Amino acid sequence: MTRKEAVSLIKARLGDIEHWSAEFKERCTDGVLRRDLILFEKQCKVFSDELFILCLKTHGHLVRDDVCQTTAPSTTTGS
Repeated sequence: MTRKEAVSLIKARLGDIEHWSAEFKERCTDGVLRRDLILFEKQCKVFSDELFILCLKTHGHLVRDDVCQTTAPSTTTGS
């Protein structure tokens, strides 16, 4: 599975967060799905494709906060 295929799979399963109903967003405030989708869109883009796909396979859905924080490569150098 490529990253592009993984992205398509996730979007097909969860849909675009912008199109979620207000009621559904309310129910997700504690938030696993909501937080995961936002995290996926931002932070997880820095993952290598292999790590990204491994996380997906391991967790069966979007990687969660704690997983991203412990496995994300350091981005503090440069800039």
